[in-house]
Amino acid sequence: MPRSELVQSDVRVLVVHSDAADLAVVASVVAAHGFGLRVLESSDRLISEVIGYQPDAVVLDVVQRDSDGYELCRALKNEPGTAGVAVILTGSFDGPEAWRRAFAAGCDDFLEKPIPRHMLAHRLRSFARLRRAWQRDARRRGPG
Repeated sequence: MPRSELVQSDVRVLVVHSDAADLAVVASVVAAHGFGLRVLESSDRLISEVIGYQPDAVVLDVVQRDSDGYELCRALKNEPGTAGVAVILTGSFDGPEAWRRAFAAGCDDFLEKPIPRHMLAHRLRSFARLRRAWQRDARRRGPG
């Protein structure tokens, strides 16, 4: 297999569960494409779960039961061990302010609800491909 190809089963997704309908959409997209999925019921162990699972993308709703999606995104992007993982924020469209806050928090993409299945699948595959390329380049460069 050429180095540039991505095996679908190698794509890993972590979602912080906040809404049953959104979780069902993410889970159905992940299952349909053969991606790996880990679901967190709360965000209290998000950083350690991302470090341990090494997902290609984290899907977060801006509204969380025990936290704020913008703050979670910011925390992931500020932590050296998780900064390279793509973060997809989802939320109801609240005008340009929602987009501004999402990208100011450091997200890699923002998807409006209802989450478009085809768009989510494309983004997950793309972020996994980009992460693999970044990892290959980092290995070639070596430490330092």
